[in-house]
Amino acid sequence: MIKEIRKLDDRARRAYIKINVSPNQLKATCKIDIPEELEPVILTKEDIKAALKLRGVVFGINEEIVNDIINPPYRREVVIAEGKPKKNGEDAKLEYLFDLGKLTPKELEDGRVDFFELGYVKNVVEGQILVKKIPPTSGEAGMTVTGKRIEPISGRDKKLPMGKNTEISPNGLELRATTQGHVYIKNNKVMVENIFVISSDIDVSTGHIDFLGRVIVHGDVADRIRITARDDIEIYGDVRAATIKSTEGSIKISRAIFGRNSAFLKAKKNISARFVEQARLEAGGDVIVQEYILHSEVRCEGKIAVLGKPGIIAGGSYYCIESLYTNDLGSESGVKTQVEVNDFTAPKLQEEMSKLLDERSVLKAKLAPLERALKDLREIGIREDALATQRREELLELVKPFRYLYPQLCLLEDEVEEKKKFFKTLSSPQEVVCLGRIYPGVIIKIGPDEVVIKAMYSSKRFVLINNKSISVRDVRAGR
Repeated sequence: MIKEIRKLDDRARRAYIKINVSPNQLKATCKIDIPEELEPVILTKEDIKAALKLRGVVFGINEEIVNDIINPPYRREVVIAEGKPKKNGEDAKLEYLFDLGKLTPKELEDGRVDFFELGYVKNVVEGQILVKKIPPTSGEAGMTVTGKRIEPISGRDKKLPMGKNTEISPNGLELRATTQGHVYIKNNKVMVENIFVISSDIDVSTGHIDFLGRVIVHGDVADRIRITARDDIEIYGDVRAATIKSTEGSIKISRAIFGRNSAFLKAKKNISARFVEQARLEAGGDVIVQEYILHSEVRCEGKIAVLGKPGIIAGGSYYCIESLYTNDLGSESGVKTQVEVNDFTAPKLQEEMSKLLDERSVLKAKLAPLERALKDLREIGIREDALATQRREELLELVKPFRYLYPQLCLLEDEVEEKKKFFKTLSSPQEVVCLGRIYPGVIIKIGPDEVVIKAMYSSKRFVLINNKSISVRDVRAGR
């Protein structure tokens, strides 16, 4: 038997519509709880909307659910409205743009591992960005089903870890280096040091050192290690069969260099040590050693001096531009010891000077007709006749190259004068001075002349005379 559809008034119908709102007001459910004996009952969307309004639900109403729930079966609870959760802001983030990892050996292309390439030094240059900050966000507000705004919690800011030799960019989002050097973290601050100090030995545990500033080592430098620095390198221990290079500064070894024919030291300026054995040294300035240099190769653009006790140079080859000073030269065993005092940079400098003079001559030849044209222009002056006007236009067109050729000549003239001044600084006396003994086996070459020592001498000064021949004099007798 078909039941008769009951027609209830609005108030009666809506009394059976149950709307529940969750405690956080982000969800509302609807359940039509009509007794079975009263079914079927005609319900409308307006009934549902009225019940929602009565409970204060005004946001996030699902219209599809509204259309569906008015139809049987009843007594089922469904989510009819959902609010919008708030989205809290994200905290600021710091992005470190330099390696913070542990020392890791470098893997070579062939699969082998170089245990000396550990990346011990983290080099940065002035102006380099070290840390970037991603600003905090404010988040997005939410809304309850009852229409109340839910305020988000803004993200927390973070300070850039500014430490020594760093600065924050004007926009506050970057930490930059204010000098070049080694970057590291100390006490949660980013620091840049242009002096790199190692308190231990340099060996396989540290690997090679490659630094843009000054390096100070308070230990020894082991075999096969390479230290490269832009500025001075100071080592307070011994140096073994290592490679030490200073591209702009000096190298100072407080103790010894035991090279075993594999050590190589090169400095833009000076090299100094207590004593040197079986090593190769190259310096743009002086080489100063306290006690002795044995079986080594030394080449410098200044002087070589070994004047402490015992003050010996024996075995090997020694080249310098200015002079060599020592107590003893050679040894009783007659070991071959070759000394050369000669300006081995002069040919290159002469070649550079010759090129400058040639360029100057070419420019002068180009400028000669232009200077004559300028003279003609001055003579024409402000004459207004047709012939003068035509000639003036021709001369003005002719002298146009003068504007860029003359400045070039001025620059070349300055370079020539600088070279001339530099040549004058190379005019210091070239000599070899031995305060003690000079043994057979020593060969002394100064300029074009050479002396082979066949008998032992004492306290002699070897000096080049008139750029032709070597004069041997007693040190005490002077000239």
